[in-house]
Amino acid sequence: MLRSISLFVILAVVAAIGGGCRTGLFGRDEVPPAEPAAPPAPLVVDGVRTSYADVVEKTSPAVVRIEAESKSKRTEQQPQLNPFGDDDFFRAPRQQQPRIERGLGSGVIVSADGTILTNAHVIDGAEKITVLLNNNKTFEAKLVGADKPSDLAVLKIEAQNMPFLTLGNSDTVRIGYIVLGIGSPLGIGQTVTA
Repeated sequence: MLRSISLFVILAVVAAIGGGCRTGLFGRDEVPPAEPAAPPAPLVVDGVRTSYADVVEKTSPAVVRIEAESKSKRTEQQPQLNPFGDDDFFRAPRQQQPRIERGLGSGVIVSADGTILTNAHVIDGAEKITVLLNNNKTFEAKLVGADKPSDLAVLKIEAQNMPFLTLGNSDTVRIGYIVLGIGSPLGIGQTVTA
């Protein structure tokens, strides 16, 4: 019996030393010392900006993913098996079924009441429009209006106190400005392009 108690104590000591156990031999919590956090990288070095992480963190909550569903005017022909082969005499008529088409794009919340600006081609012909926020909340959106020549559309979701971005004045933009594109292309998650 003494031998099995000794073996248990040895195993407990080995587990505590090698396994990162938080409780010591006598029941006291032993918290390993925390490694010091690396200081954040400087945003500006020698007058040159090295990171836009702070800008992305501030603006990305107002960027949304938009999924649009519509029934296609084109139909899919459903193949039917014919036990008599390709003989036209016994061929059954094929059933026509409407296809569901899905559009995917990005949008920007432009007011706290849930007004969203997106591209008209993303929602063109959509019967159902879903908006996904970067915190994984989803809303069904209504189309307020669309302008195909400018490829712009306005959507509205039923929400309040939304994060939003204020539209700027394009007359003040100069050639050579750095532009960040934040969006959700192809549904792979939010990305940033400069």
